[in-house]
Amino acid sequence: MPPGREVPDSVLATMREDWNNRAKEDAYYYVGFAHPDQDTEVFQSTAAPIVAVIEAEFYRLPAPPAECKALEIGCGPGRLMLPLSRHFAEIHGVDVSDEMVARATQLLAQAPNAHPHTGTGADLSMFEDNTFDFAYSYAVFQHIPSQAVVLKYLREIQRVLKPRGIFRGQFHGAPQSENPDTWAGCFFTEDELADFASQRQLQLLALTGEGTQYLWTTFRKVDPALSYDAPADLSRVKVQAVTGAHGHSTVPQRGAYAAVSLWLTGLPDTCDCNDLSVSFPAPGPPVRPCYLSPVDPASGGAQLNAVMPRGVPAGTAKIILLHRGKPVSEGSIEVTPGPTPAPTISTVTDGLNRLSEFTVSSDAFKVILEDVDNPEDVYFQVDGRSALITHRNCLHRVRDQYYFTVMVPPGVRSGDRELRIQACGVELPPVSLHFV
Repeated sequence: MPPGREVPDSVLATMREDWNNRAKEDAYYYVGFAHPDQDTEVFQSTAAPIVAVIEAEFYRLPAPPAECKALEIGCGPGRLMLPLSRHFAEIHGVDVSDEMVARATQLLAQAPNAHPHTGTGADLSMFEDNTFDFAYSYAVFQHIPSQAVVLKYLREIQRVLKPRGIFRGQFHGAPQSENPDTWAGCFFTEDELADFASQRQLQLLALTGEGTQYLWTTFRKVDPALSYDAPADLSRVKVQAVTGAHGHSTVPQRGAYAAVSLWLTGLPDTCDCNDLSVSFPAPGPPVRPCYLSPVDPASGGAQLNAVMPRGVPAGTAKIILLHRGKPVSEGSIEVTPGPTPAPTISTVTDGLNRLSEFTVSSDAFKVILEDVDNPEDVYFQVDGRSALITHRNCLHRVRDQYYFTVMVPPGVRSGDRELRIQACGVELPPVSLHFV
């Protein structure tokens, strides 16, 4: 959307109406998505893994969390605000749904430093510039039907963050629908988010989950005391070592550990994942890093991670660090042959109740498979009957992890039934599912 173009009021009105209706019907289900009619304790338990992802970014904050002000975009009934409120001096949340905010006000009565607000659905006009040290959002932008709305929110986040303030946000990184609505909303590519950061004076510090439902990014608002446009002094930059990103001395060609860490010294604090790239000995251009650690102010020490592209040959690989396309320093690592794909079942749950493992009470079930080389070459049978796959979602590119939604075939009776899965030519061990 060109700068200055307003978001249509009709889009925001639809967002408010739809989410008010969902809040009235079953707020906890539409937010936590564990199962219908959850009690508060179960609902709050679903927050734990997301809270951990958000807490993992606290080490980037410009001050201890207890001295910081935080902001949640799309706070819903307060699922994340409540546990995160214990960290911050003050935490605010905004949501387009006044019904959701009313529920958040009740839940957060026990946290006097937590303040939910009803917003317009696209701006943060109730807050002044440079107010917050930290902002975050989870499972919100993926439900917004227009990129224009999300981009306006992101511009507003940049405005209300203090210099060196941090934003941690999740986006849907794969197309959801040809006609996005307030459930299957818009999506973003890695390049679109990286380009936005470079245009809006935001440093790109992390970007993971390309092409998946969980495209996560970390931005830092630039410090006006530093010069980002002036030529960086790269004379002291050196790749001291290259290791596997999980600490190994070698890296496999493919699989869950196919990523490298470059251990740097002399790096200017003004550099980010948009400035830097990593070249591997394989066809194709250098890759954008997926993670940059804080830079040590004394030594310029930093960790830079990058996912290995497919096709890097086994043997000693020269890894080159580039800054804006120009080589700066290099190192090497031993690349080992990648493991043969071995599809495995991670979990099977009911289609509506994610907490109901291996028990199906609705007309569909969900299966997570690991190490799937081609998700189109996966087939399901229940009790000898072929089952229709309605959705395939990539959860993790490096681990080849996919999430399948599968319809229960007609004629399957209640009781214990056998689920058979064929993945990429491999027949997996049968699984017993209990149908209610």
